Amino acid sequence: MKLMPDLPQIVAAQDLLLELKRRRFVIPASQIHREISLVASGLDQLDEVCQGGLPRGGITEFQVPFGGSATVLYSLLAAATKRQETTALIDPGDGFDMASAASLGVDLMRLLWVRARGIKEALRAAELILDAGGFGLVALDLSFIEKRRNKVLPAATWLRIKKRASLCGALAVVFSATKTVGTFASLSVAVRQGRARWGGRFAKERWLDGVDLSFELNRKRYG
Repeated sequence: MKLMPDLPQIVAAQDLLLELKRRRFVIPASQIHREISLVASGLDQLDEVCQGGLPRGGITEFQVPFGGSATVLYSLLAAATKRQETTALIDPGDGFDMASAASLGVDLMRLLWVRARGIKEALRAAELILDAGGFGLVALDLSFIEKRRNKVLPAATWLRIKKRASLCGALAVVFSATKTVGTFASLSVAVRQGRARWGGRFAKERWLDGVDLSFELNRKRYG
Protein backbone atom coordinates (compact mmCIF):
# COMPACT_ATOMS: atom_id res chain seq x y z
CA MET A 1 0.00 0.00 0.00
CA LYS A 2 1.37 3.40 -1.00
CA LEU A 3 1.31 5.95 1.75
CA MET A 4 2.57 8.82 -0.46
CA PRO A 5 1.27 9.75 -3.91
CA ASP A 6 3.70 9.63 -6.83
CA LEU A 7 5.60 12.86 -7.17
CA PRO A 8 5.44 14.62 -10.56
CA GLN A 9 8.47 14.18 -12.77
CA ILE A 10 10.73 17.22 -12.89
CA VAL A 11 11.66 18.18 -16.47
CA ALA A 12 14.05 20.91 -17.56
CA ALA A 13 12.32 23.82 -19.29
CA GLN A 14 14.48 23.49 -22.40
CA ASP A 15 13.69 19.77 -22.74
CA LEU A 16 9.97 20.45 -22.25
CA LEU A 17 10.00 23.13 -24.95
CA LEU A 18 11.77 20.83 -27.41
CA GLU A 19 9.23 18.07 -26.75
CA LEU A 20 6.30 20.46 -27.21
CA LYS A 21 7.78 21.65 -30.50
CA ARG A 22 8.28 18.07 -31.64
CA ARG A 23 4.61 17.29 -30.97
CA ARG A 24 3.56 20.59 -32.64
CA PHE A 25 1.91 21.88 -29.47
CA VAL A 26 4.10 24.98 -29.72
CA ILE A 27 4.90 26.84 -32.93
CA PRO A 28 7.72 29.42 -32.98
CA ALA A 29 6.61 32.94 -33.83
CA SER A 30 8.98 32.93 -36.83
CA GLN A 31 6.86 30.18 -38.40
CA ILE A 32 3.58 32.04 -38.10
CA HIS A 33 2.69 33.87 -41.32
CA ARG A 34 -0.15 36.37 -41.14
CA GLU A 35 -1.49 37.77 -44.36
CA ILE A 36 -1.64 41.52 -43.96
CA SER A 37 -4.08 43.25 -46.28
CA LEU A 38 -2.76 46.65 -47.33
CA VAL A 39 -4.90 49.34 -48.95
CA ALA A 40 -3.83 52.37 -50.95
CA SER A 41 -4.07 55.71 -49.14
CA GLY A 42 -4.54 57.80 -52.27
CA LEU A 43 -1.14 59.48 -51.70
CA ASP A 44 1.72 57.79 -53.55
CA GLN A 45 4.42 59.25 -51.30
CA LEU A 46 2.64 57.99 -48.17
CA ASP A 47 2.20 54.49 -49.63
CA GLU A 48 5.90 54.42 -50.48
CA VAL A 49 6.91 55.39 -46.94
CA CYS A 50 4.55 52.75 -45.50
CA GLN A 51 5.93 50.14 -47.92
CA GLY A 52 2.76 49.36 -49.81
CA GLY A 53 -0.18 51.02 -48.06
CA LEU A 54 -2.07 51.04 -44.77
CA PRO A 55 -2.96 47.82 -42.91
CA ARG A 56 -6.52 46.64 -42.39
CA GLY A 57 -7.46 45.19 -39.04
CA GLY A 58 -5.29 47.54 -37.01
CA ILE A 59 -4.87 51.18 -36.00
CA THR A 60 -2.90 53.59 -38.16
CA GLU A 61 -1.93 56.75 -36.29
CA PHE A 62 -1.04 60.02 -38.00
CA GLN A 63 0.74 62.63 -35.94
CA VAL A 64 -0.17 65.90 -37.65
CA PRO A 65 0.17 69.63 -36.85
CA PHE A 66 -2.79 71.16 -35.00
CA GLY A 67 -5.79 70.92 -37.36
CA GLY A 68 -3.59 69.66 -40.20
CA SER A 69 -5.35 66.40 -40.99
CA ALA A 70 -7.44 67.55 -43.96
CA THR A 71 -5.22 66.56 -46.91
CA VAL A 72 -4.45 63.05 -45.66
CA LEU A 73 -7.96 62.45 -44.30
CA TYR A 74 -9.74 63.51 -47.50
CA SER A 75 -7.35 61.40 -49.59
CA LEU A 76 -8.10 58.35 -47.45
CA LEU A 77 -11.85 58.93 -47.66
CA ALA A 78 -11.70 59.51 -51.44
CA ALA A 79 -9.68 56.31 -52.00
CA ALA A 80 -12.05 54.27 -49.81
CA THR A 81 -15.26 55.56 -51.40
CA LYS A 82 -13.72 54.99 -54.85
CA ARG A 83 -13.39 51.33 -53.78
CA GLN A 84 -17.17 51.46 -53.08
CA GLU A 85 -16.57 51.18 -49.32
CA THR A 86 -18.73 52.71 -46.61
CA THR A 87 -16.69 55.06 -44.44
CA ALA A 88 -17.10 56.80 -41.10
CA LEU A 89 -15.53 59.96 -39.70
CA ILE A 90 -15.75 60.76 -35.97
CA ASP A 91 -15.08 64.48 -35.70
CA PRO A 92 -15.13 65.90 -32.13
CA GLY A 93 -13.29 69.04 -33.27
CA ASP A 94 -15.92 69.81 -35.96
CA GLY A 95 -13.21 70.42 -38.55
CA PHE A 96 -14.67 68.52 -41.51
CA ASP A 97 -15.34 70.61 -44.63
CA MET A 98 -17.84 68.82 -46.87
CA ALA A 99 -17.25 71.07 -49.90
CA SER A 100 -13.47 70.59 -49.83
CA ALA A 101 -13.83 66.84 -49.30
CA ALA A 102 -16.25 66.50 -52.20
CA SER A 103 -13.95 68.52 -54.49
CA LEU A 104 -11.15 66.04 -53.74
CA GLY A 105 -13.28 63.05 -54.73
CA VAL A 106 -14.98 61.97 -51.50
CA ASP A 107 -18.37 60.37 -52.15
CA LEU A 108 -20.41 61.94 -49.35
CA MET A 109 -23.19 59.38 -49.85
CA ARG A 110 -20.78 56.72 -48.57
CA LEU A 111 -19.70 58.72 -45.51
CA LEU A 112 -21.12 58.65 -41.97
CA TRP A 113 -20.10 61.91 -40.29
CA VAL A 114 -20.29 61.80 -36.48
CA ARG A 115 -19.95 65.19 -34.79
CA ALA A 116 -19.14 63.86 -31.33
CA ARG A 117 -19.07 66.07 -28.26
CA GLY A 118 -15.66 65.53 -26.73
CA ILE A 119 -13.05 62.78 -26.82
CA LYS A 120 -14.93 60.36 -24.58
CA GLU A 121 -18.02 60.37 -26.81
CA ALA A 122 -15.84 60.15 -29.93
CA LEU A 123 -14.06 57.02 -28.68
CA ARG A 124 -17.36 55.40 -27.75
CA ALA A 125 -18.71 56.21 -31.22
CA ALA A 126 -15.66 54.56 -32.82
CA GLU A 127 -16.25 51.37 -30.83
CA LEU A 128 -19.96 51.26 -31.74
CA ILE A 129 -19.26 51.79 -35.45
CA LEU A 130 -16.61 49.08 -35.53
CA ASP A 131 -18.97 46.75 -33.63
CA ALA A 132 -21.65 47.35 -36.25
CA GLY A 133 -19.32 46.22 -39.04
CA GLY A 134 -19.62 46.97 -42.73
CA PHE A 135 -17.27 49.97 -42.71
CA GLY A 136 -14.08 49.80 -44.76
CA LEU A 137 -12.56 52.91 -43.15
CA VAL A 138 -13.23 54.38 -39.70
CA ALA A 139 -11.36 57.63 -39.06
CA LEU A 140 -11.09 59.41 -35.70
CA ASP A 141 -9.89 63.01 -36.07
CA LEU A 142 -8.48 64.37 -32.81
CA SER A 143 -6.18 66.86 -34.54
CA PHE A 144 -8.41 69.82 -33.74
CA ILE A 145 -8.33 69.04 -30.01
CA GLU A 146 -5.85 71.17 -28.07
CA LYS A 147 -2.68 69.34 -27.02
CA ARG A 148 -3.32 69.89 -23.32
CA ARG A 149 -6.70 68.14 -23.65
CA ASN A 150 -5.44 65.47 -26.01
CA LYS A 151 -3.48 63.63 -23.34
CA VAL A 152 -2.59 59.95 -23.36
CA LEU A 153 -5.81 57.96 -23.09
CA PRO A 154 -6.21 54.69 -21.17
CA ALA A 155 -4.54 51.74 -22.90
CA ALA A 156 -7.75 49.70 -22.58
CA THR A 157 -9.48 52.15 -24.94
CA TRP A 158 -7.06 51.53 -27.80
CA LEU A 159 -6.95 47.81 -27.08
CA ARG A 160 -10.74 47.60 -27.53
CA ILE A 161 -10.65 49.64 -30.74
CA LYS A 162 -7.79 47.54 -32.13
CA LYS A 163 -9.61 44.28 -31.36
CA ARG A 164 -12.80 45.51 -33.00
CA ALA A 165 -10.91 46.68 -36.10
CA SER A 166 -9.23 43.28 -36.31
CA LEU A 167 -12.54 41.42 -36.04
CA CYS A 168 -14.28 43.37 -38.80
CA GLY A 169 -11.21 43.93 -40.98
CA ALA A 170 -11.60 47.70 -41.04
CA LEU A 171 -8.91 50.28 -41.59
CA ALA A 172 -8.98 52.30 -38.35
CA VAL A 173 -7.19 55.65 -38.55
CA VAL A 174 -6.47 58.17 -35.78
CA PHE A 175 -5.29 61.74 -36.39
CA SER A 176 -3.74 63.55 -33.44
CA ALA A 177 -1.40 66.46 -32.74
CA THR A 178 0.61 64.22 -30.41
CA LYS A 179 1.38 60.51 -30.16
CA THR A 180 -1.82 59.20 -28.65
CA VAL A 181 -2.34 55.54 -29.54
CA GLY A 182 1.16 54.50 -28.48
CA THR A 183 2.14 50.83 -28.69
CA PHE A 184 -1.33 49.80 -29.90
CA ALA A 185 -0.71 51.43 -33.29
CA SER A 186 0.10 48.96 -36.06
CA LEU A 187 1.45 51.89 -38.03
CA SER A 188 2.49 55.36 -36.86
CA VAL A 189 3.38 58.15 -39.28
CA ALA A 190 4.43 61.74 -38.64
CA VAL A 191 3.13 64.28 -41.16
CA ARG A 192 5.27 67.35 -41.77
CA GLN A 193 4.11 70.50 -43.53
CA GLY A 194 6.51 72.01 -46.05
CA ARG A 195 6.46 74.86 -48.55
CA ALA A 196 3.18 76.54 -49.43
CA ARG A 197 2.31 76.63 -53.15
CA TRP A 198 0.50 79.70 -54.52
CA GLY A 199 -1.49 80.15 -57.73
CA GLY A 200 -1.90 83.29 -59.83
CA ARG A 201 0.60 85.77 -61.23
CA PHE A 202 -0.25 89.01 -59.45
CA ALA A 203 -0.47 89.81 -55.75
CA LYS A 204 -4.18 90.67 -55.83
CA GLU A 205 -5.05 87.50 -57.75
CA ARG A 206 -2.95 84.93 -55.89
CA TRP A 207 -4.45 82.02 -53.98
CA LEU A 208 -3.17 79.16 -51.88
CA ASP A 209 -2.87 76.19 -54.24
CA GLY A 210 -1.66 73.70 -51.66
CA VAL A 211 0.98 72.81 -49.09
CA ASP A 212 3.73 70.27 -49.65
CA LEU A 213 3.69 67.38 -47.20
CA SER A 214 6.33 64.87 -46.16
CA PHE A 215 5.90 61.65 -44.18
CA GLU A 216 8.12 60.00 -41.61
CA LEU A 217 7.60 56.43 -40.44
CA ASN A 218 7.58 56.22 -36.64
CA ARG A 219 6.38 52.65 -36.04
CA LYS A 220 5.50 49.61 -38.15
CA ARG A 221 4.33 46.48 -36.34
CA TYR A 222 3.34 44.11 -39.12
CA GLY A 223 4.91 42.35 -42.08
